[in-house]
Amino acid sequence: MKNSSLKAKIPLSLVNASKGFDGEKVLQDVSLDLEPGTITGLLGRNAAGKTTLIRTAVGLLKPDSGQANLFGYSAWDCPASIRRRVGYVSQKFDDMLWLYVKDAISLVGSFYETWDHQLVERFRDEWDVPLDKKIQTLSQGQQQKVGILLAIGHRPDLLVLDEPVASLDPVARQNFLRTLLMLNDEIGQTILFSSHITTDIERIAADIAILHEGKITYHGGVDKLKESVQCLFLRADCSLDNIRDVTGVISSRVDGNRLQVWVRDWDEEKSAQLGEQIFEAHGSSTPVLTEAVGLEELFMGMTS
Repeated sequence: MKNSSLKAKIPLSLVNASKGFDGEKVLQDVSLDLEPGTITGLLGRNAAGKTTLIRTAVGLLKPDSGQANLFGYSAWDCPASIRRRVGYVSQKFDDMLWLYVKDAISLVGSFYETWDHQLVERFRDEWDVPLDKKIQTLSQGQQQKVGILLAIGHRPDLLVLDEPVASLDPVARQNFLRTLLMLNDEIGQTILFSSHITTDIERIAADIAILHEGKITYHGGVDKLKESVQCLFLRADCSLDNIRDVTGVISSRVDGNRLQVWVRDWDEEKSAQLGEQIFEAHGSSTPVLTEAVGLEELFMGMTS
């Protein structure tokens, strides 16, 4: 059914979506909108719920509550015309394993009027995917390449990928990431992909969504996150009790003889406030050192 409250131009939208299994919540009131033409990296620790989020978003799982929408239609029961606008690659490709690669490409291509034979042939050749072998005889990395070819062949408006590079070697990963950038540039394709390799996400995604304990804790620009979050270093005998009133504290951990604290929207006023609280607790001041950190360290700090 069409959801008239949503603009059909939004390729993917989760609205307070929750999903659980055997009484255990995996997603909790998740809301996420992907604007057309954006590339968004989905980050989350193991068992954070990334695959459940993706499968719910594309309509393979029905949310227990809330909504999952594709181009303004319910993802669970959207019409075929909408599904044809979506490409999806699962974490492990295990479809049509008994077919030869050429037959799988031919079969899937026959369902789409927009199938781009030249595009598929181009990347099949670049990625060195053999046509005359059965999919089940290929390595896991080669099988993943087949899955990607089948997902991009019809040039979908929305491409959703669950750990697409997990089984690829570094060279194949680089080639694939260039492919994503090309598709996004040429046809304005909207892309959502999860990966545990933060450098890959930094390389091509302007936006990231961080899923932690079943909730989206951040969705926005990568550069904005780096500017917003600071990593502070204090002496180790400090504790979170000393910074209880400083707003924006995300997490902390002891690193050697220092306390490492991640704080959102850090500024000089908060620095002075923290200094006063440490002085009250210990009777002496201590330097509050800040350090710029990369996405991987930010992600670890925000989900620790």
